[in-house]
Amino acid sequence: MSNGIFEIISKLTFPIFPVRVTRDAAGKYTKKPLYKWADPAERKPGAAWIAGFKGCWPIEANGIGYVPADQGLIVIDLDTGVDMDWCDEHLPLTRTHRTPSGSYHLLYTCAEALGNSSGSLPPCIDVRNANGLALWPGSWGYSVHDDTEPVPLPDAIRALLTVDDRPRGVAPAGLVENDENPRLLAAARRIIAAHMAKHGIGDDERGSRAYGLANLLGDLRDG
Repeated sequence: MSNGIFEIISKLTFPIFPVRVTRDAAGKYTKKPLYKWADPAERKPGAAWIAGFKGCWPIEANGIGYVPADQGLIVIDLDTGVDMDWCDEHLPLTRTHRTPSGSYHLLYTCAEALGNSSGSLPPCIDVRNANGLALWPGSWGYSVHDDTEPVPLPDAIRALLTVDDRPRGVAPAGLVENDENPRLLAAARRIIAAHMAKHGIGDDERGSRAYGLANLLGDLRDG
């Protein structure tokens, strides 16, 4: 961990947690939380890490993780390949972070916990909100692209998002129609779990696409 990250951490008043960012030979970036970040009680403001938890911040941490909903924010993640004409038309200027993979994180204020489903948004757009992992600038490869204060999430974008409020383990209505489907769902969940393990994605990485798909199938849902 560089002294630069520690200096940034000391100025952050919202809950954060240490993350290790790595890049493989194919250029794929992986974010591995190094702390029990899924429990809100375990997430501490930067000043708390400096004051009483400095010894707990792992030396190998090169990323500053945060959960956008902790700040009343939602992150709209524009991956490479996104339709920028659509974005220019529908997404107002707001605080924006650049990631090492070349995508952009647009930060909007959002009082409602919407989860991490991209709903009916166009392809190559992801969402990070409640229980979603994002990295703050100062993390390896992350920078501030636009330091504008976050503006409210447009109602038109909110309408495109899906809020999944099903009880844990309950599949969407109509999905299980016969005796074969439950077996197919169980097989799909096993495949997803294996994929998550293979790529080092634990249950804590709630914002992953694998988690989102499993959640759609009624599995791996937050209580």
